[in-house]
Amino acid sequence: MPEDITKGNIDRSSEKREDDRRIPLVEEIFHNIIKAIKTISIYKHNKDRFSEFVEPAYKVLEKFLKQYENLVVRVEPYSFKFLNAEVYKDTDQYSNISYRFFRDGVRRITFKQGLTLNEFLQFVLIVSGQSQVANQAEDTVSQLWLANLENIELTIIEGGVSFTDSGGDEDAAEKVEMDTIVDYLEKKLSTNTDESVGFARISAADIGLELESVEQIKGLKKKPDIVPPEIKQSIQELFMSQDESAKIQRIRKILFAILKSDINDIEMQDIAENLVLILDYMLLTDDLSKLVEFFSEIEKESQNRTLPTAVTERIMQIRYRLQQELNSDMRIDRILQILKSKRIENPDQIKYIFNLFNENTYTKLPQIIEQIEIQENLTTVIEALKTPRPYFEKVWIGLLNSRKLNLVTTALDTVKDIDFDGKMDAISPLLYSQIPQVVSKALEIIANEGSERAESEITKFMEQKGTEFKDAIIKILPSFNEDMLANTGLKMLLDERFNLNDSQRLFILSKLADNISLPQVEAYFDSIFNEKGTLFTKSRIDEKKKMAIRAVVGSPSVVTYQYLTRHLKNEHCSDAIKKEIAMALEHIKHKLQGK
Repeated sequence: MPEDITKGNIDRSSEKREDDRRIPLVEEIFHNIIKAIKTISIYKHNKDRFSEFVEPAYKVLEKFLKQYENLVVRVEPYSFKFLNAEVYKDTDQYSNISYRFFRDGVRRITFKQGLTLNEFLQFVLIVSGQSQVANQAEDTVSQLWLANLENIELTIIEGGVSFTDSGGDEDAAEKVEMDTIVDYLEKKLSTNTDESVGFARISAADIGLELESVEQIKGLKKKPDIVPPEIKQSIQELFMSQDESAKIQRIRKILFAILKSDINDIEMQDIAENLVLILDYMLLTDDLSKLVEFFSEIEKESQNRTLPTAVTERIMQIRYRLQQELNSDMRIDRILQILKSKRIENPDQIKYIFNLFNENTYTKLPQIIEQIEIQENLTTVIEALKTPRPYFEKVWIGLLNSRKLNLVTTALDTVKDIDFDGKMDAISPLLYSQIPQVVSKALEIIANEGSERAESEITKFMEQKGTEFKDAIIKILPSFNEDMLANTGLKMLLDERFNLNDSQRLFILSKLADNISLPQVEAYFDSIFNEKGTLFTKSRIDEKKKMAIRAVVGSPSVVTYQYLTRHLKNEHCSDAIKKEIAMALEHIKHKLQGK
């Protein structure tokens, strides 16, 4: 037994060293392919030298194929992977060659031993857009099909299942089990084209796949005689079903079941790859509820205490991987397209998805939200930002700095109820916006802050634009703290530039009367009744006194009762005014007695 264990360790170590040798070779191949594409683009009229341009890449590839027979790379939106290592990556969607394949449904590219320089040249020309068949077909896949490249195979998203025939070899047959599921899932995201490019198809009845049994999945053999008729029928129904959603749901259950079983790291990577495909399917359905359900299920399983710790850790790794994938530019753009085109009924879905975003996505979120035209969705998205989470301060600042009026006003309507660092810095400049609606909303939010900074901003605003926005200022007076209300109200009453009408003057006096115990407020009312003092103005004396009495009556309290009592015998008040004061005192008395 010790000898076997040692042998196993040596074998695995040997495999790792072999992988370490192969990966740099594949990286070199793709480095030279990109170099060839760029050179061809520059010298596209010098067709005689095209073979020369691709030769460095071909020589490395030819050497690889002679030693290892085939080169199989996995296609992802922004990269090619070999043995789970990125051998090519470009995040620019327009220059990225892997994206062109991924967009057209290609998930694997296989270069086979026997590949000729001419075949390889045709492949590179098609990828670079310089091929003669480019005008005969729009997409990359169709161009490759027309080129009839025998030694380059593509695994494509299409109806059916594809895998290499094991030729009856038992070990190969056992290896097929995960690949079958991989390929099946890839093809469920079908482009529904009838063309097949370099991959074989077999009928569902030929696959020994019991969809409800994990054990049979893991013991998959390509032997139709071991499959009972009822299982064949079940598989056939699944394949023939028109309900793509039902197919994906069942496949998802299978993958989760396998994930909980005894699998190795390579198999786990395959499961992860397929769950990424399911993630893409969820996004393609334009139904965010499916996406939320998908992640909720993974989260639930990662916290399932009935599972072994190793399994829950594995599921947590998968969840982290899926969350990273969700935050890719392509998938975030897809979420944006959904928000732009379909009304979201449930705000909780948006809140959940926002919790999956990383810092990089949050940085871009203001620009993403700016593109949402459906007002209901815009409101829902902004409401979702009310829940505190990391990085959301940056989002709010970005939204408040937007040039889109409906976005700024919607953000202002929401931000008044939350607090975050930099809030005053973001809102204060809006006081000087050219849009009155924005100014009024910003004014209201700052008034509600009640801080020294808020009072300073209001004072500065009063000096520069106060008379222009007197109605907005009067409206928000009740939200000011006592000192701020007193200082702002008195300024408006004493500054003739505000040109207040009687209704506006009475409203301000009424609000000041609520705080008549403040020295500056009491001094102003005294100046009216005593007809003297620094705040006194001679115009319309009796009218001002009557208005002051009405304002004080509107705020019945012991303080206002005592205040008016002092002026009942004021020598500066006429009999008519004293009568008004007496009536006011009687009214306040009744109010205080609850009559």
